[in-house]
Amino acid sequence: MSLEKAYKLIEEARIELYSHIAGRRVEEDVASLPAGDCNPLGSSATWDGRVLKFIIPDYPPRIADEKRLERKLRDRWIRMMMDAFYGLEPQPAFEEKVLCVIKYVLPLCVEWDVDNRWVKPFIDGLRYLRIIKSDGWNNMAYMVTGDVDKLNPRTEIYVAELAFIEEIIAML
Repeated sequence: MSLEKAYKLIEEARIELYSHIAGRRVEEDVASLPAGDCNPLGSSATWDGRVLKFIIPDYPPRIADEKRLERKLRDRWIRMMMDAFYGLEPQPAFEEKVLCVIKYVLPLCVEWDVDNRWVKPFIDGLRYLRIIKSDGWNNMAYMVTGDVDKLNPRTEIYVAELAFIEEIIAML
């Protein structure tokens, strides 16, 4: 068995395990979903009145062009954002154009292309949670960055109105 095939099988097993732990799927209309009473990975969200920050203690897998897994992975990542957001009070919603910064903190220092990272589930999650009105160019911009932490790999998502871009940059 090739290393790539083994990696894909591990990711499939992780998806199934998460589905069983969480016990539910993501739906387009998140208003119909119950409050996040299950947060198996410990995702969190904070809001300081200007910057919304998600921390998801995981990072997306490196699976290229694998349509069969893409929907399941997307659902899993959006669900983790939902679980974190439902525990947040108040729950912010932005009226002005926002900047979304997605920071991948990986356990190994490996070279990766920022334009090849998977951002769709995070941006869709912002829209499904009604944090942003739409994910069109006139409502948001996004940026991808990275870091290394061998003991605490994670994905961090920062969202703020463009007027507060300096505050997001200072958090990175």
